[in-house]
Amino acid sequence: YSLTTDAIITDLGGLSTVTGRVSMADNGDQLLIVDGTAGYTYTVSTTTFAVIGDAQFPNGAEHCDYIAGFFVTNLKNTGQLWKSALNDGTSWSALDFTTAEAEPDNMVRPFVFNDEIWCFGTESTEPFYNAGTATFPFQKRQNAKLNVGTAAPWSIAQMDNSVFFLGQSARGEKIVFRTQGYQKKSITNHAIAIAIDSYDTISDAYGLNYLEEGDDFSALTFTTTGVTWVYDSSISYPRVAWPQHLYLHR
Repeated sequence: YSLTTDAIITDLGGLSTVTGRVSMADNGDQLLIVDGTAGYTYTVSTTTFAVIGDAQFPNGAEHCDYIAGFFVTNLKNTGQLWKSALNDGTSWSALDFTTAEAEPDNMVRPFVFNDEIWCFGTESTEPFYNAGTATFPFQKRQNAKLNVGTAAPWSIAQMDNSVFFLGQSARGEKIVFRTQGYQKKSITNHAIAIAIDSYDTISDAYGLNYLEEGDDFSALTFTTTGVTWVYDSSISYPRVAWPQHLYLHR
């Protein structure tokens, strides 16, 4: 649907799926939509909604984003990062992908932050920058790999010049992190980590950042459990210990 400022709602088209989350990204005229099964585009200038017919599109993509004229997405159950043709989400090439391969985990979400693509895996995270190379423009940022990935791809959100996410490592611990440059900082204490680890399902957690009364907040909601943890970034660190920044909201 589209919704105008005059509250006019228009049905633009339907997906082939009926459950699950949907990822969207736009380039100003074209909107790319992925639902974990297929890809779709809506073009504003022509009011055209259609399933992507290009046989090279990585069907099964669950997340998409936009950077430097390209749509980017992941190929499910692989470490591959794919890109579209320049300024065209309907055109994809079988050669237009690279692999986040510092660790043998799958890449579950490409996330554009500070003009780079952060490729979040299940156990590691690798930033890619636009090197402008002819074969594939995005290259791995050397010495910037994080030794944690994410346990919940929808938990990833940006705020306060940082990325917030529910982290996961090869050792299995589940901790909420924020980035500082190419480093990670935990914003959980042991009690919070134990609470999160006790939840039956954490993969469906999603992040939402918002501004309230001049302060930035990062909320992490565990859908199945029905619990939301909120981080208040207005309290400067490290003046106050991390646990005092994060509180539970029901």
